[in-house]
Amino acid sequence: MGCRSGSAVCDQFRTCYEDLVSGRLIHPSSYVTRLLTELCRERQRTGNVIPPGMSLLSDEERLATLALLEQRLQETLSDLARLPLVQRTQSAVRRKEAMEAKLVELESAIAVFMKPKVYISA
Repeated sequence: MGCRSGSAVCDQFRTCYEDLVSGRLIHPSSYVTRLLTELCRERQRTGNVIPPGMSLLSDEERLATLALLEQRLQETLSDLARLPLVQRTQSAVRRKEAMEAKLVELESAIAVFMKPKVYISA
């Protein structure tokens, strides 16, 4: 159908369409079907579909967060580079594993904030 999930109108249209295809809806209202189809197409074209419970992060906030994440990534990389190559104690091993886990987390967060649109929970 092409409608994005999360939109009540698109979900209603999808339900109506499924009823029509399955034969449960014998006489569909062509006006309602056409109206819902146009509304779904308009929302897709404008791209103003925000998932429920989410809000769009502004570009300024997104770029500021991205700069902060990149700074923390560089700090973590430099801290990791200062560690000895061979860890002889369990605490050193745990510290290195924690830094590597933090690197993975930072890289995934940077990948999210690199996108042009970032949604956060409202």
